[in-house]
Amino acid sequence: MSIAATAIERISTVLTSSIFDNPVVTKEFRTRMRGWKAFAVMGAYCLVMTGVLLIAYYFMAEEYSRAGYAGQGFSRVSIGRDLFVVLAWAQTILLTLIAPALSAGSITQELERKTLEMLALSPLTAGRIVLGKQLADYMYTLILLACSLPLAGITLMLGGISPAEIGITYMLLAAWTFLLTCLGTMLSSLAKKTAAASLSSFGLSIIYLIYASGMGSMLMIMSYRGASMSHMYLNPFMLLSPGWGPYGALESASVCGVRVSIALASFSLHIACGILFLLIASSHVTHKPAERALAIRLMLIGITIYTTWLVIGSGQAPPKTQWLSSMGISLLVYMIIAAVFFSTGAIKKPAGKSMLSYAFSWRRVFKSDVGGAICFMLLWTAISYACYGAAIHFQTKAQSLTIPHGYWVAYLRVGVSLLAVVAGMTAVGILASSLVRARNSAAALVVLFAVVAFAGYGVIASYFAFWRSMGNVHPNQALLQLAALWPVTPILSATGTFSKGDAPRWIHSAWIITSMVYAAIGFFSLLLAGKAHAKTGGVREE
Repeated sequence: MSIAATAIERISTVLTSSIFDNPVVTKEFRTRMRGWKAFAVMGAYCLVMTGVLLIAYYFMAEEYSRAGYAGQGFSRVSIGRDLFVVLAWAQTILLTLIAPALSAGSITQELERKTLEMLALSPLTAGRIVLGKQLADYMYTLILLACSLPLAGITLMLGGISPAEIGITYMLLAAWTFLLTCLGTMLSSLAKKTAAASLSSFGLSIIYLIYASGMGSMLMIMSYRGASMSHMYLNPFMLLSPGWGPYGALESASVCGVRVSIALASFSLHIACGILFLLIASSHVTHKPAERALAIRLMLIGITIYTTWLVIGSGQAPPKTQWLSSMGISLLVYMIIAAVFFSTGAIKKPAGKSMLSYAFSWRRVFKSDVGGAICFMLLWTAISYACYGAAIHFQTKAQSLTIPHGYWVAYLRVGVSLLAVVAGMTAVGILASSLVRARNSAAALVVLFAVVAFAGYGVIASYFAFWRSMGNVHPNQALLQLAALWPVTPILSATGTFSKGDAPRWIHSAWIITSMVYAAIGFFSLLLAGKAHAKTGGVREE
């Protein structure tokens, strides 16, 4: 039997045992559908959709009549397409409110009812428990989507919309609800109370709806402005919100010279993030956590590469050296936030092994404790930054653009400083995990250090700039040396965007100076972490 056939058989076996032969799915779904509430929600969902379409039809008919289309027939003005847009947006908003309500209490309710212990004692794995909970909620949202299909059929008969566009929009809605139910399940596994899980799930879902809708509207406006020039102005992130599905369901964007379906880009990104959330949830099931560090970290790297390729590869303008500053700062902030999670936690250092070798252990890169955290963060940062450089190269090559002189020199300098700062911040996280016994406290210490590091020199520079404009103060060179602790100093210096007025004399070599400073911070943090862990024991495994 070939390797491909063996892999397919293995995957099919896992899917069958996790989905079709999962008692959690059967129990949860049957319990929900036996009561009257599930059918009441379905009826209310259909009534709301019908009412929204009737109101929209009334106002559209009046508007088109005033515009002079009364004698031409509604198919000429694509009223069916406009009604389907209203239907898509109404379902997007309603599902954003329904999905968290269904999934936010999936794990916490079992914990509050003291029934999670029984699930933990059963032969079910943590992955099957989490997947069963999520699928029961997700299948119900799919039923709600199916209930609205007759209304979509009415818009199809009115004209202006094709069956393919309707099908792709519903595919985007299905991916949207998959992401939100996975998010709710993950937050339910992390929280102790249903109220906390529900509040965080609703908040994040609404925030993401606003973000995705705002980005879609902005990119839609930009694409329409450039529509007369080239089809390449379409962006692969236009359909993050499925409400925009009818406008770009059949469109494709150019990414590094390759045509990519806009709908497929959003669909695959939502599915990948949903799977990541489920992996995180399965590793935090109370009484029965699963070891998912390898899968979680590989998924994070894969999503980062995919997103970077889409973002950078869809650009249309030639790259500028100054753009490296925004990219470098964004990646730095992203990696420092990630370091808060990966560098804090239980320390499982073997007896007799130094903290330095434990933190830099390549064998523990894909383990759940903080051992190898520095190596993983360095690997993740290097891969992300290399993907950015590769995307810039192929994007400029595909469009026959010219990379400015000195761009790659600045690129390498920014990359070196990024690696040094990320390693130093991760080492600070390991030190914090050695000093305190609670992981939340360790994460708070890392966040505090990062805030001080980012804000410290900025406050001093602003102070000097203000009083210098008043003619009352001259820069103190001793204070200006604190720029070496500012994580963004080497990025701004390498890209030529650093303010020259109050800059230290060594600013042209900031990528070397700051890298050495953060390397020293990391080294001494690990030395202190070893001594602190010997006395306190560090963070306890929850």
